[in-house]
Amino acid sequence: MKRSLFLLLLLFAVATVFAQTYDAVMPGQKKVTTVDSTGNATTQIVTDYDSEYIQYRSGGSWFYKGQTMSKDEFVSKMKSECTPAYEQFQRGVRQKRAGIAMAATGGAIFIAGLSVWAWGASFADEDFAGRFIWNTPMYAGFGVWMAGLALGFGGGATCIIMGSHKQAEAHQVYNSQCARKEQANNYELRLQSSSNGIGLAFAW
Repeated sequence: MKRSLFLLLLLFAVATVFAQTYDAVMPGQKKVTTVDSTGNATTQIVTDYDSEYIQYRSGGSWFYKGQTMSKDEFVSKMKSECTPAYEQFQRGVRQKRAGIAMAATGGAIFIAGLSVWAWGASFADEDFAGRFIWNTPMYAGFGVWMAGLALGFGGGATCIIMGSHKQAEAHQVYNSQCARKEQANNYELRLQSSSNGIGLAFAW
Protein backbone atom coordinates (compact mmCIF):
# COMPACT_ATOMS: atom_id res chain seq x y z
CA MET A 1 0.00 0.00 0.00
CA LYS A 2 2.78 2.40 0.97
CA ARG A 3 4.74 1.47 -2.14
CA SER A 4 1.72 2.18 -4.37
CA LEU A 5 1.14 5.55 -2.71
CA PHE A 6 4.82 6.42 -3.13
CA LEU A 7 4.69 5.50 -6.83
CA LEU A 8 1.59 7.66 -7.36
CA LEU A 9 3.25 10.64 -5.68
CA LEU A 10 6.38 10.08 -7.75
CA LEU A 11 4.40 9.95 -10.99
CA PHE A 12 2.55 13.15 -10.06
CA ALA A 13 5.84 14.92 -9.32
CA VAL A 14 7.32 13.77 -12.63
CA ALA A 15 4.21 14.94 -14.52
CA THR A 16 4.37 18.33 -12.80
CA VAL A 17 8.04 18.78 -13.65
CA PHE A 18 7.36 17.70 -17.22
CA ALA A 19 4.55 20.23 -17.50
CA GLN A 20 6.71 23.06 -16.23
CA THR A 21 9.73 22.04 -18.33
CA TYR A 22 7.97 21.44 -21.64
CA ASP A 23 5.13 23.90 -21.23
CA ALA A 24 2.60 21.07 -21.32
CA VAL A 25 -1.03 21.61 -20.47
CA MET A 26 -2.31 19.67 -17.49
CA PRO A 27 -5.98 18.71 -17.04
CA GLY A 28 -8.07 21.77 -16.17
CA GLN A 29 -5.60 24.11 -17.88
CA LYS A 30 -5.16 25.52 -21.36
CA LYS A 31 -2.68 27.54 -23.38
CA VAL A 32 -3.71 31.07 -24.27
CA THR A 33 -1.78 33.35 -26.61
CA THR A 34 -2.34 37.07 -26.27
CA VAL A 35 -1.02 39.89 -28.42
CA ASP A 36 -0.31 43.33 -26.98
CA SER A 37 -0.61 46.67 -28.73
CA THR A 38 2.93 46.44 -30.11
CA GLY A 39 2.32 43.06 -31.72
CA ASN A 40 4.25 40.97 -29.20
CA ALA A 41 2.65 37.55 -28.65
CA THR A 42 2.79 35.89 -25.25
CA THR A 43 1.72 32.33 -24.56
CA GLN A 44 0.84 31.24 -21.05
CA ILE A 45 -1.02 28.45 -19.31
CA VAL A 46 -4.17 29.60 -17.56
CA THR A 47 -6.42 27.82 -15.08
CA ASP A 48 -10.03 28.29 -14.07
CA TYR A 49 -9.02 31.40 -12.12
CA ASP A 50 -7.88 33.14 -15.29
CA SER A 51 -10.43 31.86 -17.76
CA GLU A 52 -13.28 33.93 -19.13
CA TYR A 53 -15.30 30.76 -19.58
CA ILE A 54 -17.88 29.29 -17.22
CA GLN A 55 -17.81 25.66 -16.15
CA TYR A 56 -20.72 23.61 -14.86
CA ARG A 57 -20.18 21.62 -11.71
CA SER A 58 -22.27 18.61 -10.74
CA GLY A 59 -24.79 19.42 -8.08
CA GLY A 60 -26.31 22.41 -9.86
CA SER A 61 -23.64 25.09 -9.56
CA TRP A 62 -21.32 26.88 -11.96
CA PHE A 63 -17.67 27.95 -11.66
CA TYR A 64 -16.32 31.25 -12.93
CA LYS A 65 -12.98 32.95 -12.21
CA GLY A 66 -12.24 30.86 -9.16
CA GLN A 67 -15.69 31.33 -7.63
CA THR A 68 -18.69 29.04 -7.41
CA MET A 69 -21.85 30.57 -8.80
CA SER A 70 -25.29 29.66 -7.50
CA LYS A 71 -28.20 29.19 -9.91
CA ASP A 72 -29.51 32.67 -9.15
CA GLU A 73 -26.10 34.25 -9.78
CA PHE A 74 -25.69 32.32 -13.02
CA VAL A 75 -29.16 33.25 -14.27
CA SER A 76 -28.58 36.90 -13.38
CA LYS A 77 -25.31 36.93 -15.32
CA MET A 78 -26.88 35.25 -18.35
CA LYS A 79 -29.85 37.63 -18.29
CA SER A 80 -27.63 40.71 -18.27
CA GLU A 81 -24.78 39.50 -20.50
CA CYS A 82 -25.93 36.70 -22.80
CA THR A 83 -29.49 36.55 -24.10
CA PRO A 84 -29.05 33.25 -26.06
CA ALA A 85 -27.76 31.45 -22.95
CA TYR A 86 -30.52 32.95 -20.82
CA GLU A 87 -33.15 31.84 -23.34
CA GLN A 88 -31.79 28.29 -23.37
CA PHE A 89 -31.84 28.21 -19.58
CA GLN A 90 -35.44 29.41 -19.56
CA ARG A 91 -36.40 26.76 -22.12
CA GLY A 92 -34.99 24.21 -19.72
CA VAL A 93 -37.01 25.72 -16.88
CA ARG A 94 -40.22 25.52 -18.91
CA GLN A 95 -39.51 21.96 -19.97
CA LYS A 96 -38.88 20.91 -16.38
CA ARG A 97 -42.12 22.53 -15.27
CA ALA A 98 -43.99 20.71 -18.02
CA GLY A 99 -42.35 17.47 -16.90
CA ILE A 100 -43.36 18.05 -13.29
CA ALA A 101 -46.93 18.76 -14.39
CA MET A 102 -46.97 15.59 -16.51
CA ALA A 103 -45.56 13.55 -13.62
CA ALA A 104 -48.21 14.90 -11.25
CA THR A 105 -51.00 14.25 -13.76
CA GLY A 106 -49.64 10.79 -14.49
CA GLY A 107 -49.54 10.05 -10.78
CA ALA A 108 -53.18 11.08 -10.37
CA ILE A 109 -54.19 8.95 -13.36
CA PHE A 110 -52.21 6.02 -11.96
CA ILE A 111 -54.03 6.27 -8.61
CA ALA A 112 -57.38 6.54 -10.38
CA GLY A 113 -56.67 3.46 -12.48
CA LEU A 114 -55.50 1.53 -9.45
CA SER A 115 -58.70 2.49 -7.63
CA VAL A 116 -60.88 1.32 -10.52
CA TRP A 117 -58.95 -1.94 -10.72
CA ALA A 118 -59.34 -2.50 -6.97
CA TRP A 119 -63.06 -1.75 -7.21
CA GLY A 120 -63.46 -4.31 -9.99
CA ALA A 121 -61.43 -6.83 -8.04
CA SER A 122 -63.72 -6.40 -5.03
CA PHE A 123 -66.55 -8.28 -6.77
CA ALA A 124 -64.58 -10.33 -9.29
CA ASP A 125 -65.01 -14.09 -9.39
CA GLU A 126 -62.14 -16.40 -8.56
CA ASP A 127 -60.92 -19.52 -10.32
CA PHE A 128 -60.17 -22.84 -8.62
CA ALA A 129 -56.70 -21.57 -7.64
CA GLY A 130 -58.11 -18.49 -5.91
CA ARG A 131 -56.99 -16.08 -8.63
CA PHE A 132 -59.18 -13.24 -9.86
CA ILE A 133 -61.03 -13.69 -13.10
CA TRP A 134 -60.62 -10.25 -14.56
CA ASN A 135 -63.80 -8.34 -15.31
CA THR A 136 -64.37 -5.17 -17.35
CA PRO A 137 -63.62 -2.68 -14.53
CA MET A 138 -60.34 -4.46 -13.81
CA TYR A 139 -59.27 -4.29 -17.47
CA ALA A 140 -60.32 -0.65 -17.67
CA GLY A 141 -58.53 0.19 -14.42
CA PHE A 142 -55.40 -1.59 -15.62
CA GLY A 143 -55.45 0.40 -18.87
CA VAL A 144 -55.80 3.70 -17.01
CA TRP A 145 -53.12 2.57 -14.57
CA MET A 146 -50.62 1.91 -17.41
CA ALA A 147 -51.51 5.22 -19.09
CA GLY A 148 -50.67 7.04 -15.85
CA LEU A 149 -47.33 5.24 -15.65
CA ALA A 150 -46.51 6.13 -19.25
CA LEU A 151 -47.41 9.78 -18.79
CA GLY A 152 -45.78 10.22 -15.41
CA PHE A 153 -42.63 8.16 -15.69
CA GLY A 154 -42.23 8.21 -19.46
CA GLY A 155 -43.19 11.70 -20.52
CA GLY A 156 -42.74 13.51 -17.22
CA ALA A 157 -39.37 12.05 -16.29
CA THR A 158 -38.05 12.53 -19.84
CA CYS A 159 -39.03 16.22 -19.87
CA ILE A 160 -37.49 16.80 -16.45
CA ILE A 161 -34.20 15.17 -17.49
CA MET A 162 -34.05 17.04 -20.80
CA GLY A 163 -34.94 20.35 -19.13
CA SER A 164 -32.22 19.88 -16.53
CA HIS A 165 -29.76 19.08 -19.31
CA LYS A 166 -30.62 22.30 -21.14
CA GLN A 167 -30.17 24.32 -17.96
CA ALA A 168 -26.86 22.68 -17.18
CA GLU A 169 -25.49 23.37 -20.67
CA ALA A 170 -26.56 27.00 -20.93
CA HIS A 171 -23.00 27.92 -19.97
CA GLN A 172 -21.77 26.38 -23.22
CA VAL A 173 -23.89 28.87 -25.16
CA TYR A 174 -22.34 31.65 -23.08
CA ASN A 175 -18.82 30.34 -23.69
CA SER A 176 -19.30 30.02 -27.45
CA GLN A 177 -21.27 33.22 -28.11
CA CYS A 178 -20.81 35.72 -25.31
CA ALA A 179 -17.56 35.09 -23.42
CA ARG A 180 -14.75 37.53 -24.09
CA LYS A 181 -12.43 35.63 -26.37
CA GLU A 182 -8.70 35.76 -25.88
CA GLN A 183 -6.92 37.88 -28.42
CA ALA A 184 -5.35 34.72 -29.79
CA ASN A 185 -8.63 34.03 -31.49
CA ASN A 186 -8.84 37.48 -33.02
CA TYR A 187 -5.56 38.01 -34.82
CA GLU A 188 -4.21 36.78 -38.13
CA LEU A 189 -0.86 36.68 -39.91
CA ARG A 190 -0.54 39.19 -42.76
CA LEU A 191 2.12 40.09 -45.27
CA GLN A 192 2.97 43.73 -44.68
CA SER A 193 5.39 46.19 -46.25
CA SER A 194 7.29 48.88 -44.37
CA SER A 195 10.30 51.14 -44.77
CA ASN A 196 12.47 48.19 -43.78
CA GLY A 197 11.05 45.90 -46.47
CA ILE A 198 8.37 43.25 -46.58
CA GLY A 199 7.66 40.97 -43.65
CA LEU A 200 5.03 39.15 -41.67
CA ALA A 201 2.96 40.90 -39.03
CA PHE A 202 0.09 40.07 -36.69
CA ALA A 203 -3.16 41.95 -37.23
CA TRP A 204 -6.33 41.98 -35.11
